[in-house]
Amino acid sequence: MAKKKAVKRKSLYREIHQTVTDADGNTTTETKREEFSVGAEPPFIKLYINDIIALHNLKGKSKDLLLQLIKLVDFENYVTLSPRKRKSICKIIGIKETGSTLTNTINAIIKAGLMKRVSWNEYMLNPDYFARKKWFEMHELQVEYITMKVTYTEDGKRIVENEVKIKDGEE
Repeated sequence: MAKKKAVKRKSLYREIHQTVTDADGNTTTETKREEFSVGAEPPFIKLYINDIIALHNLKGKSKDLLLQLIKLVDFENYVTLSPRKRKSICKIIGIKETGSTLTNTINAIIKAGLMKRVSWNEYMLNPDYFARKKWFEMHELQVEYITMKVTYTEDGKRIVENEVKIKDGEE
C-alpha cells in the first residue's frame, strides 16, 4: 500500500474585535483570535483554463487574447499592456491593433468577469480563476477583487452575478 503524501497547510490568524454596549450603557470589548489554514494548491489548477473559457462563453479571439494575457500576469495579478505588448499580442492572435478590434476583445473578457480594468492599459485578472502567487496568498486578492454568485433556474438557465470590489485609489 502506497503512503499518502502529507498535505502542507499554512496556518493563518485573524483577530476579531467586538464592542458591545448593553442596555445600561456599559461597553465591553471582546477580542477573539482565530486560527485557520489553507491547503496546498490542487494539482488540476493548471489544467482548467479551457473549462473557464467555455463556462464564460468566450469565443474566438477573446479566448486567444485571454491565453496571452495569462502569460503576462505579474505577481500582483496585474497585466500591463504597453504599446509594444499590444502590437505583439495582436500579431500572435491575428487581429488588428488599430481601431476597436483589440478594445472590443478586451471588453468581452471584462464583461465575462475574468478581469477588470484598473487604469489605462492596466488590468487585473480575476484571482478566483488566475493567479501568479503562492496559493495561501490568494485569499487576500480574492477578497479585494470580486464576489461571484452562480444560480441555475429550473429551466437550466445559468445566472451569473458579479460584484466588483474596488479599493480606494482605483478607478
